[in-house]
Formats: sequence, C-alpha cells, structure tokens
Amino acid sequence: MQSVDIVEDEATHVDFTLDPAVLHPVSGRVTDDSGMPVAGALVTIEGIGAPFDSATTDVDGAYLHTLPEGSYRATFSAGGCLADVSAELVVDGPETLDVQLDRRRDTHGHACALEASDYIEATDPLALSGDDASTSMEPPFAFPYYGPAYTMVHVATNGFLSFTLPDATSSNSSIPSATPPNAAVYPFLG
Repeated sequence: MQSVDIVEDEATHVDFTLDPAVLHPVSGRVTDDSGMPVAGALVTIEGIGAPFDSATTDVDGAYLHTLPEGSYRATFSAGGCLADVSAELVVDGPETLDVQLDRRRDTHGHACALEASDYIEATDPLALSGDDASTSMEPPFAFPYYGPAYTMVHVATNGFLSFTLPDATSSNSSIPSATPPNAAVYPFLG
C-alpha cells in the first residue's frame, strides 16, 4: 500500500497499477412458459461497473455475458406477449442463469399469444363501407369473450367489433372506458 501526501494548491502526481477485474462467463437459456426457446430476448445487466452491453438470445434461447465478480440484477425482456423477468445474480465464478418468461395475462386469465398464420382471402365480404357506419352479422361459431359466448357481432368501419350493441363511434378514447363500445375487440381502432 502506498501513501500519498497532498499539499494544498499544488499538483500531486502518483503512478499506480490497478489489478484487472476478474471476469467470469454468465450464460443461460430463456424459454417461454411452454418450454420453447425465446429467440431475440434482450438480457440487460445492472450493478457495479454498469452499464454493460446487452446480450441477445440466439435461436435456441441461449445467451452469454462476461462480467466481473460482483452482485447484479439481470433483466430479461422479449416484448410482445411475454412478460419481463428480473433476477438477482452473484458472480463469483462461471454462472448459469436460466429463466422462463410467462405469457402476459389479464385479470380474467386471458393470455396473449403470437401465432403465425397464412393470409385468408375473403370469400364473403360484408356489404359495409363509408365512415362511422356499422352492420351486424352472425359469426360462424359462438365467440367466447370474457364469460359469455356471443352469437352476434357488430362490425364498425372505425376499426372495431362489438358484441353487445351496433356502434359506429368515431372518437378515440382510452381503453377500457365506461362509454361504448364495450364487450368489443379493437384491431384497427385509430
């Protein structure tokens, strides 16, 4: 240990050598709640010495960070239908941290899911056009939506489907709202 004398109003120059930080690999795998790998998830690390570059999971859900010894908080995020997860991490050697990202669910238990699908050509288009217009139709099956199964749907040109009342409301407001349309799906509201 070297001591340094500092004199007021004078510059003090001291040469010293720092030991390099001991680095360790931190790796793991990110999966969804069905056990499938999550590709493209962002792995961010917070802690002493941060910020660190983020890592991104590969097609197998695997990631790799190299971190100095210490305590950290790792956050895993994939966006879309998967909820973020954070975990505490102590690095004192090579570490493995596997995490599961659960699908986002609302208070009624409905979950979000991204599913690939092919384009389906409309064979029986609705006779609906114009602005602030709506029409009613029977879907090909009873549509379960937050309890009831609806056998009638009201389609509006303003970008939504309502299951309770025909409505062509054109004002944009926050969702959910106490004002109609309710019991609705808003795929193109805007």
